[in-house]
Amino acid sequence: MKREVVSIYVDNKANVLSRVVSLYGRRGFNIDSLTVSATNNPDVSRITIVFTGDTITVQQIVSQTEKLEVVRGIKLLDKKESFFRELLMIKINAGKVQRSEIKEIVDIYRAKIINLTKETIVLELTGSPDKLDGFLDTQDALSSWQTKERRLEILKDSHAGAFAIISCTVYFLMYIGVYSCLSVRSMEVIAYSFMLSRTLSGLSVVTFPQARKKGMVADFSESASTRITRMVLSIYLIVLCFLIPLTGGICGIGCVISAGVVFGYYYRMAMKNFGGVTGDLCGYFLQVCELVMALVVVVVDIVVKSGIIK
Repeated sequence: MKREVVSIYVDNKANVLSRVVSLYGRRGFNIDSLTVSATNNPDVSRITIVFTGDTITVQQIVSQTEKLEVVRGIKLLDKKESFFRELLMIKINAGKVQRSEIKEIVDIYRAKIINLTKETIVLELTGSPDKLDGFLDTQDALSSWQTKERRLEILKDSHAGAFAIISCTVYFLMYIGVYSCLSVRSMEVIAYSFMLSRTLSGLSVVTFPQARKKGMVADFSESASTRITRMVLSIYLIVLCFLIPLTGGICGIGCVISAGVVFGYYYRMAMKNFGGVTGDLCGYFLQVCELVMALVVVVVDIVVKSGIIK
C-alpha cells in the first residue's frame, strides 16, 4: 500500500464532485486529502485527491474515473516530476508579551502571520510533508520489533500508528518548550543548524548503504554524481563546523557536537534496524537532529547565562 496523488479535470457543474468522490468510496478507498480549484478555463475544474492503495487497485480506480462522462482528463502524479506542499494554519492565543517571541520563531521557519488581533495570532506555514511523515513512519517501524523486511514495509504505510501519534505529541511539546526559551545568541546558532542537519542528511544519502533498491533515496543516489556530491557536501560540513562555533561560541560547539552524536545514532539505527537508509529515515534524522541541536544550544545558553560556565 502506498500513497498516491491523482489530478482530475472535470466539468464545472453541480454534483460533479459528489459523483467522483462517491466512486472512490464505493471502491473502498479512503481519501486522505481532497481539494478543488478553478482552471484557466471557466468550464473546467481541477480535483486533486490523495488516497492510499496498491498498484493494481490504483490503476483500476484511475481507469474507472476516466470513464465518467463528466471527467475530461485524469493523471496520476509522479512524485519525481511533481511538487508537493502541505498547508498548516495555526491560531495561537498570544498577548503583547508573547508576540515578539512568536515572531522570532515565525521568522526561523519562514511562516507568515496572516491575521492579528488583541488576543490571537493566526500563522500560515507551507512545506514538504516528507520530514514529518518520515518521523512518524520511523517511530512506528522502530516500535514494531519486527524483522528488517517488515519494518521497511511499515515505512511505506501512509497510516500513522499509536506510537507515531504519541511520539509526535511529545516531539511538538518539546519543540514548543525549546523554542520558547530562545535568546538572540541561540537563534543565530539555530539558524545555521538547519544547514548543518541538511548537509549531514545529504551525506548519508551518498555515503550510507541503501535499504531499498528503489525509492526516493535510491533514485537520488543513482542519479547524483556521488563523488562530486560527497566532495561538495564535505566542504559545506567543514565550513559549517568552523562557522557555527565562531558565531555562537560554546553554544555553537555544543550544536556541532550534538549533530555529530545524532548522526552517529542515525547510522547505527538505520543499519541495525533497516539495513540502510531510506527517504523516511532521512526525514526522521532531520526532525530528531534539529530538535536535539536546538535543545543543546538553549540548555548551554541558559547555563552560560547562569554563570556556571564562563
